[in-house]
Amino acid sequence: SLRLEELSKALVKGDSSAQAALELEAIGVETIPILKEGLQANELEARFRAAEALAYLNDASGVAVLKEVADKEPAFRAFAIAALSTLTDGDAVLAMRELMQHESIETRYGALRALEIASPHDSAVITHKLDAGYEVKLVETTASPVVHMSRRRRPEIVLFGPDQRLEAPLV
Repeated sequence: SLRLEELSKALVKGDSSAQAALELEAIGVETIPILKEGLQANELEARFRAAEALAYLNDASGVAVLKEVADKEPAFRAFAIAALSTLTDGDAVLAMRELMQHESIETRYGALRALEIASPHDSAVITHKLDAGYEVKLVETTASPVVHMSRRRRPEIVLFGPDQRLEAPLV
């Protein structure tokens, strides 16, 4: 149809890709071939918008683009990771595991949360529940070690990397 043709053209342009991807996603699974074409766009934002819409249509064709965006584009990182979390595809799970190796703590923790949604009992995360109501999670990583602690919503301590040492004074 003429409308799909117009949306296909708009999808590959960065400034119109967000609206075009949203409309294509709303139309449904019959637009998947058009969205897959959008993965080849020149602009990263256009590729991202196509990959994000595909993920929300439960199509994992854009996993590599979502991973690239989470890795390289802070402005879209949270949205790319959220889209990855909707996919249980093996490539998506591997992408989330690989993003947990990222030097950016925001990316690592976001990938952890996404993996817990997509694959709640994934072997990449070792979880221990403490009597005090906290969970302690160990994530093997090749990146620099980090300790992430949270008391909001889900009280937890996440240890990114083995052999962690906490030294006083702690804040």
